[in-house]
Amino acid sequence: MKTRILSLALVLIMAVTIFASPVATSPASALCNWTLMTTPAKVWNNVWGASPNDVFVSSGTAIYHYDGSSWTQQASPEPQTRSGIWGASGTSVWAVGTGGIWYYDGATWTVQLAAPGSFINGVWGSSATDVFAVGDNGAVRHFNGADWDLTVLPDHDDLNAVWGSGPNDVFAVGAGVIQHYDGSAWEPYATPAELRAVWGSGPNDVFAVGMNAILHYDGASWTDVTPAGVNTEFWGIAGSSGSDIYAVGYPFVGLMEGLIWHYDGSAWSRAAGGTGWGQLADIWGGGGAYYTVAINGGVPTGGQVWRCMGGGGGFTINATAGQGGAIAPTGAVAVNAGANQTFTITPDGGWNVLDVLVDGRSIGAVNSYTFTNVAANHTISADFRRSAIGPGSHSATVNMNFSPTTNTPVSLPVFAVTGASLSSNKAAPGETVTVTAGVINNGTAGGTTTVKLYVNGQEESSRGISLKSGSNIPVTFTVSRNEPGTYIVSVDGVPAGSFTVDQFADGNIILYISGALVLIAIVGAVIYVARRRNTA
Repeated sequence: MKTRILSLALVLIMAVTIFASPVATSPASALCNWTLMTTPAKVWNNVWGASPNDVFVSSGTAIYHYDGSSWTQQASPEPQTRSGIWGASGTSVWAVGTGGIWYYDGATWTVQLAAPGSFINGVWGSSATDVFAVGDNGAVRHFNGADWDLTVLPDHDDLNAVWGSGPNDVFAVGAGVIQHYDGSAWEPYATPAELRAVWGSGPNDVFAVGMNAILHYDGASWTDVTPAGVNTEFWGIAGSSGSDIYAVGYPFVGLMEGLIWHYDGSAWSRAAGGTGWGQLADIWGGGGAYYTVAINGGVPTGGQVWRCMGGGGGFTINATAGQGGAIAPTGAVAVNAGANQTFTITPDGGWNVLDVLVDGRSIGAVNSYTFTNVAANHTISADFRRSAIGPGSHSATVNMNFSPTTNTPVSLPVFAVTGASLSSNKAAPGETVTVTAGVINNGTAGGTTTVKLYVNGQEESSRGISLKSGSNIPVTFTVSRNEPGTYIVSVDGVPAGSFTVDQFADGNIILYISGALVLIAIVGAVIYVARRRNTA
């Protein structure tokens, strides 16, 4: 009997213990389905794209362009080895390498900077007038839109790559060092890792990868987050958000084949690669696609270009314009998650902008509009009207009794979300989190609008509001989730933050479990003592 009671108590304790063990759940992230593209037989070193159908790759001494249907070699001066490529747009692209920097203006490549004997390894910019290029011996070059200035960092460390979240937050990585630029000076951070590439989703979420190493920066310090047994020499990293990042390379020891690792916001895991893959040297992602290139593995000779469509956490903004003007860019515009996208509205001669609609809501007769921190699909459309008197118009005397119509400005509401926040960043399953957003009407007339709440990029709910001109109000939503995981929240594209659902977010549960265990132990002891007395 004693054995049976103790066995029962043990089973109950095991059951409670199993129930109390949290299940590790990471945010859902659709991994890429990679396909091998048909390309010329070249040794591919680098890749960058303005969109999935506007991609540039470097084959060392040549540059090829993909327009969505085929690869074409672009005429470029000097057959020098290129080791990095980046652009502010498809018509403003830089390539760097041995002996110089080259620039593409949408029509031709030219030598923008000749630097004989130098090795320039990486390039990145925040805009076409703020570009950084890094290389051996601590050389950092900066382009201000007119000239390249050279700074040689005191430690003279070789720098392999550069990336930043903005002009005053730039990271350069290399052999045993990470350099950070705050807009005025560079500050080094020593590390034993030999780093090859760097990318981040923001200033407080930066990854640097290299020789069997993955480091992470959280805005305060760098941490080694290399998974056990990773065995990869990483050469490239890119992502669409903090929970969708790919790093590429090849085995640090062993077979010379390509490897792809993925980060889902909580852990790194092997995602693709292996037999049939060449040694991967770089990766680029944007607009719902990723491209990665290999220096070998092609048929009959040369490298490979692998593509994933439908990944990259991208969104689409559909831009249209009516008669009398244009919007640029136009059509289905692919935008990275968290990125900004500006549209310019230009009327034809003799026309004026009448109204611009964003997601079906009027924002007035504006000439440009920027979507910030894109977290969902959007639409933008522009309407135009003829000017009362415009170029090409003529005056005439007409024998009719009416007065000429004047072009009176139209008063319109202009709504904007000024900020958003969450009541908590942690919740138990089913627990409600309150989302608060400020909405203002900057227009010259009152009106109504619909404010939308998005969770992980999907519309969750909406609120209709009315506002007078110049007034503002808070708008609140509630959201809850039963499944454990991390959920990113935004209101009309303005980030509110994220909250994590933990199976045991309520600390009282742990107390209940502990109490149950103590109660089971007491009951077992009482029964055991009673049995001993009865048999005495």
